[in-house]
Amino acid sequence: MKKRSFNAKVVKANVPSLFRGWKEWQPGDYVEGVYHSMYETTYNKQIQFNWRIEVKDCNFKVEKDGKLISPIGQILVLNSAGSLNKVMQESEIGWGVFVQYAGKVRNKKDPTDKQLYHNFEAVETGPLEGDAASNEDDSDL
Repeated sequence: MKKRSFNAKVVKANVPSLFRGWKEWQPGDYVEGVYHSMYETTYNKQIQFNWRIEVKDCNFKVEKDGKLISPIGQILVLNSAGSLNKVMQESEIGWGVFVQYAGKVRNKKDPTDKQLYHNFEAVETGPLEGDAASNEDDSDL
């Protein structure tokens, strides 16, 4: 039997992280940070990507141990979603990303589909200038 292989960028296991399900997001909620890593899970017999973002800025809090905390400076897991996946699959680990929740919409390609889908504005912002500058400073030492 041939082994199954996945074309994944980097998968880091056991990374302590926070989670906020899409049902908790409100239109206008955003997270900006650095693409840290991804991992795959199976949902409804389909492979789903989960994206880990090191949070630099956001406008919401996340529940942890019964308390609301700021995820800034921590790793936040973003579940798989069509419009988000398109951007994240093209992103490079270590690059900046910005994700803003836009609410739920119907599938425009299939008018018979009555299901609502999570919609996002997701943008890859590329290599972070601060990181490049700090790397240059270190090389002079």
